[in-house]
Parts: sequence; C-alpha cells; structure tokens
Amino acid sequence: MSQITDSEIQDRIDALKNGVKLTPEEIAAHTTSMVGFNYTVDDYYEVGREEIRKHARAVQDAHPVHWDEAAAAEMGHDTLIAAPTFVSVLGIIAQRRL
Repeated sequence: MSQITDSEIQDRIDALKNGVKLTPEEIAAHTTSMVGFNYTVDDYYEVGREEIRKHARAVQDAHPVHWDEAAAAEMGHDTLIAAPTFVSVLGIIAQRRL
C-alpha cells in the first residue's frame, strides 16, 4: 500500500469543493490510503497550572492533585498533574489546525 501525497489530498479537497461526489468505493479507497498518515503540528503547547485547574473544574474532577501543588507533591509529583481527560483539549487544538 502506498502513502498518499499532500498534492493528492489537496486535489481531493479541491474536487469536493467543486461539487464532485465520491462513490462509496472511492470513499473506501481514500480512507484506506489515509491509514498510517501522520500529521505533525509545527508548534508546541505549554500547559500551565491554571489550565489544569480550569480543566479539572470543567470535568468536575475534585482530586487534589489537579488543584493543590502540595497535595500533588505528597503523591510524588513535581507539580499539578492534568486529568487523563485533558488530552481532549490537545485533540481539539490539533483538529482546529487541521
């Protein structure tokens, strides 16, 4: 299976914008060609304490390691730790860039 190129992706996007409708077979072929495709973000995202607290508040996670640095240190962490669901924030940011 060959990797799809950026120009092929752009050609498909342009065709869709111009009203070209893909058949189910073409959609399946496109989906198959995208397997293993990697997107790389050209920047980094720094997470601060207040963002961790804001996310914990949003998901109603009252665990002290998300709120209090002393409590996080007692649990063996250098600083506040993000809830496992915090990765959804990064996914939203990446999706917006795509």
